[in-house]
Amino acid sequence: MKSLKDVLKNCEKAVILYHIDTDGICAAKIVSEALNRLNKEVINFFPTTPKLLESVDFQIGIKRNKPDLIIFVDVELKASNKLLKDNPDTIFLVFDHHNIDELPKGSNVLYFNPKIGNDYKFTPAAKIVFDEMNKVVDINDLDWVCAVGIIGDSGAPHHKSFVKNVMKKYNIKEEKDNNYFFDSFFGTLSNIINSGKIVKGNDGAQMALKILQESANPEEFHDKSYKLRDWSNKIEDYLKEVENNFEARKEAYEGLELFFYTFKPEYMIGSVLSTIVSFKHAHNTVIIFSKKNGITTINLRRQDKKYNMSELAKKAIKGLKKAGGGGHDVAAGGHVQTKDLNMFKRNIIIELKKMMKQ
Repeated sequence: MKSLKDVLKNCEKAVILYHIDTDGICAAKIVSEALNRLNKEVINFFPTTPKLLESVDFQIGIKRNKPDLIIFVDVELKASNKLLKDNPDTIFLVFDHHNIDELPKGSNVLYFNPKIGNDYKFTPAAKIVFDEMNKVVDINDLDWVCAVGIIGDSGAPHHKSFVKNVMKKYNIKEEKDNNYFFDSFFGTLSNIINSGKIVKGNDGAQMALKILQESANPEEFHDKSYKLRDWSNKIEDYLKEVENNFEARKEAYEGLELFFYTFKPEYMIGSVLSTIVSFKHAHNTVIIFSKKNGITTINLRRQDKKYNMSELAKKAIKGLKKAGGGGHDVAAGGHVQTKDLNMFKRNIIIELKKMMKQ
């Protein structure tokens, strides 16, 4: 595969597939703006999850656009992916930071993931996109978008100097949290962006991306995102209620340093909730189960890095139909059919016991 510069030079029409959290949305904003500055056409955006990526309708929707470049941001592209197999003449460009299971090796794939070079520092996709695209076209004015994406993915401790410099550039005050910067103005923006996904799923993510694309600086985005800000405030109140419920109703397995918590959320807060409570219980494996319409979404966290959450998720879904799982060492996610939830829990306990003996 040629260099990024050569790939972009020889492609004219692109579609962008992005993860619907803050990091993925910020990465999509950065790469789309970079393409615009290179006079390339972005003909569509597709909010993407690993499960959706395998659906037939999704494949048809992308092919209907007839792009010559398909860009993945904050979404893993596996060698077995049907979209890749069915489009051998299309160039695939991937900016991702998840653990690599099946790295595609075709001449039509250019893959940017620090783990390919054995760099296991946690680098959110927004930072990968920003660094790589900035080598091709000047996008330094998008550094604030990159910083917000980093904070939204809990990546600030690994890129602290970058985040602090960007905050200083935009006169953003550091508050008490000078490690993750969750309580900063940029942290507030990351919550505002993520509220789209939490309240409205894919449609909300698209709304957040659209407003971000129309904003030239942090203040403009904040002013324009009044609907998202309203959602973010409602979510904050709801989270406090559910946090209290977690502490009262969690299933604790002290010998395994394990907490299970199952609920039917009003909003899609499983990921955010698992992150919040895992910081409070850093030496425990925290697993949140969110039930809806026969499917249970799973969020796994372990802040002290004692056990690998991505590996735990993958091992626990083995043998379960229509299940999926994976992610990062500290944070992972997945889904199972609700009827298989007890089996998944049993698998978690079995696999954790094995990990404890290693």
